[in-house]
Amino acid sequence: KVFNLKSKFEKAVGQAIPEPQAAFINGILLGSRQDIPKDIKEDFATTGVSHILAISGYNITLVSLVVMWFLLFFMRRNTAFWFSVLAIILFTILTGASASVIRSALMGGLVLLANNSGRLYNPKNSLTLAAFLMLLANPMILRYDIGFQLSFFATLGIIYVAPFLGRWFKKVPNRFNIRETFLMTLSAQLMVLPLILFYFHNFSLVALPANLIILPFIPLAMTIGFFT
Repeated sequence: KVFNLKSKFEKAVGQAIPEPQAAFINGILLGSRQDIPKDIKEDFATTGVSHILAISGYNITLVSLVVMWFLLFFMRRNTAFWFSVLAIILFTILTGASASVIRSALMGGLVLLANNSGRLYNPKNSLTLAAFLMLLANPMILRYDIGFQLSFFATLGIIYVAPFLGRWFKKVPNRFNIRETFLMTLSAQLMVLPLILFYFHNFSLVALPANLIILPFIPLAMTIGFFT
């Protein structure tokens, strides 16, 4: 039933939006890449923005917050919390439950749990617990799942490297959230660079500026694409 829902959603996007834009919308909303033309995929890889088509913590956070916000109008907070957790589980299945999605889902669930129980959320502990649970279920992903490695190294960069680099960019204005986007992008890129060179033998000189230009528009593209 979940995959039937996904198929209907993709079909609806295809009816409302022409290709290849429809494939792009399905990519950023559901992580579906199979309909994106090969040359466009290569362009994404060459410019270092392929991660845009992968479901990330942002997608999970958006789903959980929208569900929680909507349900709070009709039920108590504790009940809305459990429905939000269910929404994250269904969304994880809907997108194919890749390693990056499971990591995001576990961390997103812990954010909800912290808010519901009145505790402070610690992303370092959350990432460690997510890695432990995933490796407990399948230790082989540590060696053979590139998505797992890229996802965790990028998140490590955002958690540990971004605050360190932030000390050097305090005077840079944060208009339109540019400074935060720059720090998060640079930190993630630095951490995954060894893996990218090892697996793909590719280094994009335009990855950083390309991400700075594109990333601020992704939430808008997701929102408009979903309502369309």
